Amino acid sequence: MKAVLMTNKGVVVDDLSDPTPRPNEVVIRVRAAGICGTDLAIIKGAYKVSLPLILGHEFSGEIALVGKHVVNVRPGDRVTSEINISCGQCYYCKVGLRTHCLHVRALGITTNGAFAEYVKVPSENVHKIPESLSDEHAVFVEPLAAAIRTIMLTRVDPEDFVAVIGVGRLGLLIIQVMKLHMAKVIAVGKHLQQLKIAKMIGADYVVNATKENPVKRIKEIANGIGADVVVEATGNPNALNVAIAAAKSRGSIAVKSTPGLQAKIDLTQVAVRELTVQGSRCGSFSQAINLLSAKMIRVEPLISKRFKLVQAPIAFKFALQPGVIKVLLGN
Repeated sequence: MKAVLMTNKGVVVDDLSDPTPRPNEVVIRVRAAGICGTDLAIIKGAYKVSLPLILGHEFSGEIALVGKHVVNVRPGDRVTSEINISCGQCYYCKVGLRTHCLHVRALGITTNGAFAEYVKVPSENVHKIPESLSDEHAVFVEPLAAAIRTIMLTRVDPEDFVAVIGVGRLGLLIIQVMKLHMAKVIAVGKHLQQLKIAKMIGADYVVNATKENPVKRIKEIANGIGADVVVEATGNPNALNVAIAAAKSRGSIAVKSTPGLQAKIDLTQVAVRELTVQGSRCGSFSQAINLLSAKMIRVEPLISKRFKLVQAPIAFKFALQPGVIKVLLGN
């Protein structure tokens, strides 16, 4: 099969052996895959992984092969897959917190991912996708599930002011999830096209951080005291202090970035202003599939460009350009 390998010398497209499923695994023929911020952090060297590695964890496709013990899907089923592969035996797995598995592996991060013609995953990770959801739009199931998890762990009430700092792919999904919960959303970014899309998909206010002070502007909008919730979704570790400054006292900061870098924050402000800092990772795939199938979340405006799998080195260079939102690879 053709596969995109991250190596010590950079990104290469190579011919590798097709994967073979073990008894509880399936092999998926990848139809579409999306380049994620984590993929770009790995390529830039900020997020350290063992190489060589096939990147990619946001994807959709169809079942090509099933292991002998697999009963939940069959060849030809259209599916997507969760990124985290859990052991099923540790404390967290037994209490239903599989993403916190003590022995967790992650597609495209610690084990070979989906930037290939085929990818192998445990059958328990697989979710069927309906005919109403296209292969390309199904690529957004994983990041949308992460956006949904934000609001599950950080309380947002109707009419709350929610500032989303960073209007890339994840930030634009979070904006839409927040609007479903009737929040008043302030989108903060640096790129005009991204801010235009943020407004188009529902943001009540947009703040161009290159032209005005985002903290000052957020406070002006949010009753002079700051946002009830600030979501940090930039991938820039310095943005966390902006989020802290923009939140009202006793407000919440939802941390969504995973740039692989260390961040220095003003803990005094967190303590004396009684702020809540809440991290979150991936959430419900079923909810994400339902929202996308019902067209309650718009993802077509988020697709910046499409490339063939063999064009991956060019696609990554394009994805690293400022203002690009989502780049898709297709077989």
